[in-house]
Amino acid sequence: MLGDLTATSVSFLAAYYVRSEILPSRDLLPGALLPLSSYIPLVLVGLVIWAFVLRGVGLYASHRTQSLRREAWEIVKASGIAGLLFVVLIFVGKLDERLLADRLSRALVILWVVFAAAFLIVERFFVRSVARSVRQRGHNFRNILIVGTSQMGREIARAISEHEHWGLRIAGFVAARDHEAGKIIDGFPLLGSLDDLFSLTESRVIDEVIIADPELPLERTHEIAGLLGERGICTRIGLLYSYGGRHPKIERLGDVPLLSFDPTAVGDAGLFAKRCVDIAVAIPCILLLLPVIAIVAIAVHRSPAGPVLFRQTRVGLHGRQFTLLKFRTMRAGAEADQDKLEHRNEMSGPVFKLRDDPRVTRVGRFLRRFSLDELPQLWNVVKGDMSLVGPRPPTPEEVEQYKPWQRRRLSMRPGLTCLWQVTGRNEIDFDRWVALDLEYIDNWSPWLDVKILLRTVPAVLTGRGAS
Repeated sequence: MLGDLTATSVSFLAAYYVRSEILPSRDLLPGALLPLSSYIPLVLVGLVIWAFVLRGVGLYASHRTQSLRREAWEIVKASGIAGLLFVVLIFVGKLDERLLADRLSRALVILWVVFAAAFLIVERFFVRSVARSVRQRGHNFRNILIVGTSQMGREIARAISEHEHWGLRIAGFVAARDHEAGKIIDGFPLLGSLDDLFSLTESRVIDEVIIADPELPLERTHEIAGLLGERGICTRIGLLYSYGGRHPKIERLGDVPLLSFDPTAVGDAGLFAKRCVDIAVAIPCILLLLPVIAIVAIAVHRSPAGPVLFRQTRVGLHGRQFTLLKFRTMRAGAEADQDKLEHRNEMSGPVFKLRDDPRVTRVGRFLRRFSLDELPQLWNVVKGDMSLVGPRPPTPEEVEQYKPWQRRRLSMRPGLTCLWQVTGRNEIDFDRWVALDLEYIDNWSPWLDVKILLRTVPAVLTGRGAS
């Protein structure tokens, strides 16, 4: 923390120099700053915020086995959060006017946040380099005993042996079941069985025990961890999660610790930001498109008899059902005739798509080509049934035919557009469609949503793959 606070302080000096000397000299941002000493109280406030945030996001936990790239990304996020808190405290609370008797330069704050992230990353790189140098000299190592000779245990041993800079040494294996005395496993000795575990921790220098046998009963695992804890030895438990849920995290239900496997890459903060963007975009779009919506409504009303809006039950987040709104593109009662057209279905899997569907009206064909029939779904977005970007919502009948792995597409709120719609729509089969949805779920980011929205515009204007 001392190193981080030093780096953050130096980053303010760099930001002050750039703002006061470089930018004005190039006429990029004229205006003089107060003397450097005037900013000391605000810098102290900023340091407290940075220290609080860096600790809060876990940057003072052991990063021995974590990559610099991941740590750098955590630093960037932490600096952004700290900068935001600083801005709220300073500008909203007008703390700058109280401490400076003047307004704080916003450019100076932005430069400070940017330089703080950069300096912290450099500082962490330096710390890693020093630690690696120390470990190359045989110091700062932790001795590891691995319980279990399964594939998991061997993979852990292989990872440790391939990353000497982690500062971990494998003392050997302990078999969870029958074993051959003196056997060598991937270059490491098999020291005994579970019955020998505690005597081994007493006769050897063991800093940590990793339980890496997924078939070991949970009760036995808890017992071993408890007994090792009584002896002051850290215990880690390896877990297998080579299925759809690839985002494990530790949570608490009251006083009970739980290991959660989240099927999506979106955290609570990401979901909140995504929802804010949905509302901020959907409501203005509805207002701006009111003339278009009115024209389309009149055109649908004058087409063959039937309601202007088509309402259909769809399946949303985790199976929640909602009423999806669309402008009617078919003649009234068209749903009852779908069974007669099933043999002409152009899509594989539990979904019906027909390019030249005879039930579609002339107006409806035009609306479908340019996705104008989906404009009412902006209201579904405002209500929270849907999002701007996400897997397209299926019908309950389609969901009933899903394979188990296909149901994971329901783990994200459905959207107006998705990777499927910007990749060819009806020109790709259903399995590829679901694969694209899962790719979106596993790799979600705000930037990915922006890219999909930008690609949606030309896809809609050209009508590629629409029917």
